[in-house]
Amino acid sequence: MSNVTALKYQTLFDVATQETGSIESVFAIALANGLSITGTLEAGRVILIPEKLVVDAKVVDYLFARQIKPASDSDNHSFEPLNWGTAWIISPAAPASNLPVVMKGQTLFDIAVQETGSAENALAIAIANGLSLSGAVEVERAIKIPSSIIKEAKVVDYLALKGIKPASDADETNTEITLPEGIGSWAIEIDFKIS
Repeated sequence: MSNVTALKYQTLFDVATQETGSIESVFAIALANGLSITGTLEAGRVILIPEKLVVDAKVVDYLFARQIKPASDSDNHSFEPLNWGTAWIISPAAPASNLPVVMKGQTLFDIAVQETGSAENALAIAIANGLSLSGAVEVERAIKIPSSIIKEAKVVDYLALKGIKPASDADETNTEITLPEGIGSWAIEIDFKIS
């Protein structure tokens, strides 16, 4: 295992992107360090990176060559000069009528799936809007979707056609789930036994 020191404003997703080239590795890094993927990361904390975890070496090389350190967790979006390179932060986009608007219960992951077809794009969306990947997103906030994101058109089209707007942080206290009934939904040896 190698290790890296977390910097000011970095989340575990930022560290995963910086060290492995993809947010996909955040789960393995969280597990190796006994951390929650959405928890606060203290500046100066040493993060262990499991061996052979690099997902996209081109991204790692690009960030390293330009001394870019992803740092998406700030409330005020104003950064003092840092001695370790450039913070990878873009100011929040001004609301516009053609931008998607956050609904109650939506997270950046929900917006990423809804607008791009993949939760993997949540980090790019967070950066483009100056938001923390794991923080709450203000309801009715317009969200800028970076034009560089490659969309999974089939997923986006399916959700739009069905009128589905993912909202994984919704209050589930009043949600009633109706299970299918009848012989077409029964399972052999569970709902009925063959003798």
